[in-house]
Amino acid sequence: MTNKEVLDEVAQVVEWYNQTPESFKDCNTLIHKRKVLATMSFHLAPITALADKYYLQCQNETKRIKAQVKHQAKGTGVQKEAAMRMNEAVLEAEREEGEALYQKVSSRRHWEALKEVLSAMNSHIGRLKQTPDL
Repeated sequence: MTNKEVLDEVAQVVEWYNQTPESFKDCNTLIHKRKVLATMSFHLAPITALADKYYLQCQNETKRIKAQVKHQAKGTGVQKEAAMRMNEAVLEAEREEGEALYQKVSSRRHWEALKEVLSAMNSHIGRLKQTPDL
């Protein structure tokens, strides 16, 4: 599965459960959806870790480029011209860092939602199993 497919599947199940009333009594459907979320958690964990790592790499690259521009701006005329040209590289690095931050936050939100819904589903299934059929 691609990262987008994993995130979409998690979002779909989370949204489905959030729209499900508390009076929902189909235990088998809940168990199936819980299995889907549990499986997706194994796919989502490395996606979240990679998003964190990618953001840190982008952040470090932006800092490195900014430091290089600052150093060159202190130099002679040729170095100052190079520093001016590198401003585009700084803007590109900042844009990439922003995208990486978005990916990091997005994957973290999906992860938190997954954990919350799994917990709620477990409680819901437990209540249904304890309730005698009328």
